[in-house]
This record gives sequence, structure tokens and C-alpha cells, in this order.
Amino acid sequence: MSRAERSVNWQAAGEPLGAMDAAAVAVGVVSGRRLAYANRAFRDLFGEVAEGVDVALGERMIAAADRVAATGVPQRLPQEAVQGAWADGEVRYFDVFCSPAGTDGTAPAPVLVVLVEVTERVVAHRELTEHADRLAVLAEATSAMHRSLDPSDELRALGWAAVPELADLAMVHLLVHPTAPGIRPPLPVVTDRVVVARSGERLDLPTPRHGLRWRREDVLTQAIQAGRLVSGPVEAASPWLEQAGTAALTLAGLHTLAAAPVIVENQVVAAVLFGCLAGRAPWKAEQLAVLGQIAEKAGHALGHGLAYQHSRRSALTLQRSLLTDPPMVPGLRISVRYEPAGADEIGGDWYDAFNLGHGDIAVAVGDVVGHDMTAAAAMGQLRSTLRGLAVDRAEQPAAVLNRLDTVTHRLAITSFATMIYGHLHRTGRGWRLRWANAGHPAPLLLRPGHPPRWLEQAHGLVLGTGMPHPERIDAEIDLDAGDTLIVYTDGLVERRGQDIDAGMRELAERAAKAPVDGSLDELCDTLAYHAPSDDDLVILAVRVL
Repeated sequence: MSRAERSVNWQAAGEPLGAMDAAAVAVGVVSGRRLAYANRAFRDLFGEVAEGVDVALGERMIAAADRVAATGVPQRLPQEAVQGAWADGEVRYFDVFCSPAGTDGTAPAPVLVVLVEVTERVVAHRELTEHADRLAVLAEATSAMHRSLDPSDELRALGWAAVPELADLAMVHLLVHPTAPGIRPPLPVVTDRVVVARSGERLDLPTPRHGLRWRREDVLTQAIQAGRLVSGPVEAASPWLEQAGTAALTLAGLHTLAAAPVIVENQVVAAVLFGCLAGRAPWKAEQLAVLGQIAEKAGHALGHGLAYQHSRRSALTLQRSLLTDPPMVPGLRISVRYEPAGADEIGGDWYDAFNLGHGDIAVAVGDVVGHDMTAAAAMGQLRSTLRGLAVDRAEQPAAVLNRLDTVTHRLAITSFATMIYGHLHRTGRGWRLRWANAGHPAPLLLRPGHPPRWLEQAHGLVLGTGMPHPERIDAEIDLDAGDTLIVYTDGLVERRGQDIDAGMRELAERAAKAPVDGSLDELCDTLAYHAPSDDDLVILAVRVL
């Protein structure tokens, strides 16, 4: 029986198969896993396949046709990949429809297979998805590198910025001698490896690794000279590999490297190397572009971080220079503590103790709102202004605070600051404290044989509000031998999520347990040790001898 005759006998959706020869989509009939009919579009796809031979289709399509033959229920395989049917090994994608093709009384029942090519749609969607994924990696990397202004954190974020999404391995190197980009650097280029990021199983590369030396032909040197990302295959005989850990990198199957300079203020201060290990294909141009952008963003983040750290160190140096040691006063012992919230934190907490003349001593503890350089600068101005006002006139503490409030408001030093300011005056049997309070936590008095006592008699508004009549008042108390006065900032008593009154009770209980004959320094150390760690704190303690 000829093909035309069989086409007339078999029906597909009520139409003779012969009518399918002119269809734009591939149509075939499979019977018992062998080809019984193929239209022109089918033959154009798979070649002139003789009828009666095994069908050159994927296993999933053949299995779907078998199910249709057995059950009579149509099957659909969306976006099915077909590979190997073309000489160049190209992968093409089809929406595949399998349905019963009627019957001519033979078994197994024939199955109509229709293939609609959707390769362009699949490839376009894949490229769009990959592009979106690359943008997401870049966005997340940029965000991660800007989350901290600590250069160490920024370099660590750079190492993990592309791993594992775009690279299997990343190594961040600091240049021992930063150099200008786009020119031939002095050789050898010497680096310290400070970060290693690796996907999957652990890669044994020691970090830090100091003194790695790069030749002119090495990829890192080429990236510095080019001033941009460069990439290429790994040379198995590279001396750098021997320095960096040949065995580990060889076992991991490192086959491609890309290097990009990290440029800060037109100086290459670091370089990042990305690696492809066994199982990952070399990067496409679009992926390399993203890796280069990650390094560029790292330069911006690192520049901001280094500038911020420099300014921070300068401000911290200035702040510590202002927080001078208290004076040595016969009959008194004065001890101070300043603890920033972090190792390099600066802020508005401060203390002072200075001579007023005639044997009187001024003591002050203040807190300017904020934990930044602005707060530190305001603190410095407030402290200096207080000193000037205190020695300018023989006024009581409340009057000094009122004048300080006026200056603070008119010169816009700060909009909010609290302070305890007092005078210590020697009496016949000890010392008399006269003090005023501008919205600050009350001082604590420790007296041998008595429970701790809060000095709450003085009160008043905070500084910087500009209120015309702040109504601050003075209070005074006599201090005898053995009495200890503790003035502090809220960082000593305020815990996040806890009422400050609870913190003040804890402070009083802890201070009450301190040995009566213990040193003042030990008491300050104990109180600072048990303080919350998320805020600056100041302690100024005065003991009458």
C-alpha cells in the first residue's frame, strides 16, 4: 500500500494525512516505535527518514507515543529538547503533541506526533532569565559591599559576590604597593591574599597568604595593566599556581581565571580573581561583563569605606584628645571610663573634671544625641563652651547650664543634649557637692553603711531646646570620707527592650555589692564590664578620701 493510500485510510482529527504534507509544523505517524508517515516539515527537520525504520526522536517523545498507543489518551510535552538530530549537535525545542491517529486494524495503534518548534521562544526566555539573574547577582553584590563601611567586611563581601552564581572560586588580593591602572606595573606585583570564597566542598587554600608574586604574563598583572577585567585559560606551569597552592587548585579542576582591578582614587589597591572549576563552562561575554562590574562596584564601596574609616579615626583621635585625664586633687580620688559602642565607635558621650580656682573642682558628664561624627563634633564644642562659661563667672551650676543652653541654641551646636554639671567645694570635714541637672539620669551616691542613694533633688530641661525659662535648679549635699559619687551616661543602665528604671536598679544593686575598701578603678571596671554593649557609656566616679 502506498503512502497516499495509507494516508487516506488513517484519519487525524477527521482530515486525511495527505493534507498534512503542506503543513508548516512537523507531523509524523508512529506505529510500534517505527515511522509510518512524515510530512515535508518533519522530513526537513529530521532528514529523509525512510518509512518503516525506527523514529529518530527523543526517549521522552517515544515513551509518550507508547502511552497514547496503549491508553488512547493524548499526551503533551511542552518545550521538549531534541539533541543530536543535527550534525552540529544543536539543541532545539518543540511543543510535542501525541494523539491517536485512528486505526487501520493493525496493532499497535498508530500515534500522530505533531512538533511545533519553539526554540526561539525558549532561547529568548532563557536569555532574559539569565540576564535578570545576572542583574540580581550584581544588585545583591552591590548591596552586600555597601552594607558596611568596614573595608574588611567590604572585601569579604567582594569575595562572595559572584560565588556560586557566576563563579566557583573567588580570591581577593591586596596589593602591597598600590599602582595606577592602565599602565605597566612594576614587577613583580606582590599581593596578600585576604579572602577566599569557594562553592561546594572545601578548597584548602590558606588565608591570609602573604607575598604572592605575579609575573608580567599572569592574569592579575594583565588586569592591572589593562585597567579592566581580563580572562583566560589557566596555565598549568604558572609559577603563581605553585605559590597559591597547585595541588588544591589542580584537584579542583581550575581551568579558567578572570582578574579585575579594584580601583580607588585612580589607584589599584586590590584585585579579585574569579575561577571556573571542573563542571562549569568558561564564561560568556555577558557573564564577564557582570564580573567586571562587581569589581568596579567594589572600588566605589571600598573608596567610601576607606574615606569613612579615615574620617572616623581622625574624629576618634580628636574625641579622645578632648577626654583628658581628671586632675589630681588632694582629698579626692577621681576615676573615669569611656567605652564606645564598638571598637572604632565615636559618639556624643563625654566627661570632664577641671579646676575652677580657689580649690573648687568642676565635674561634668554629658550625652549629645547620636553616635556619629556630628555628635562627636557637637560634644567637643559643648565641652569647650562649658569650660569657658564655668571659669568666666563665679556662678552656680544651674546658671552655668542656663547660659550654656542659650549658647547651644543660638549657635546650633546641637538640638538635644543632657548633662550633669556640679561644683565640689572643700569644707571643714569633707566636700560639698552642688549640682544641676539638664535632663540627665540622676547621679548615684554610695555611702558606707547605707543603701545606695539616687541624687534626684536637682532637675531641669535638656540642652538645646531654646526654651526661654528652662527652670533648672541647684541642689547640694555634703560628702564625707568614704563617700563615692557615680555620674554616668545612659549607656550604663539602658538595655534595648528594657525599661531604664530596671537598669538603674541593677546598677544600684551591683554598686552596693562592691567592697567598701575596694579601689575606685576596680569599681568602675566592674560597672563598665556589666553594662550593655550596644551604646556608648561614660562613668565619672569621685571618692572622698
